[in-house]
Amino acid sequence: MTAQNQNLHSTEDRRDVIAKLEELAPDFVGMISDFALGKVYDRPVLDDQLKEVVAITALISLGSERLQGHLESALAKCFSKEQLTEVIMLSSIYIGFPRAIDAMLVLHSLTDEA
Repeated sequence: MTAQNQNLHSTEDRRDVIAKLEELAPDFVGMISDFALGKVYDRPVLDDQLKEVVAITALISLGSERLQGHLESALAKCFSKEQLTEVIMLSSIYIGFPRAIDAMLVLHSLTDEA
């Protein structure tokens, strides 16, 4: 399995999403893997931790359900609950409190289960 495909399947949320996408549009999964994870995410200038902060902040701003998968991944790889809490709190002044509250609740649900 390539590094991009490992990233696609790294959390339960991502495995679920990718399984559904593969069923519906397998070429789309290939596009995500080749372009988003291969050509863009694999660029070497930013480290993985900073890339994850960018992704999390963008997903908070969008109110995206994909936030859960990125928070799961961040907790598993490189971030503590406290660090993610700080990222969300800092984002609140730029994105707004409603989105930050939603993100905090997602983080709480992930860390409360652990």
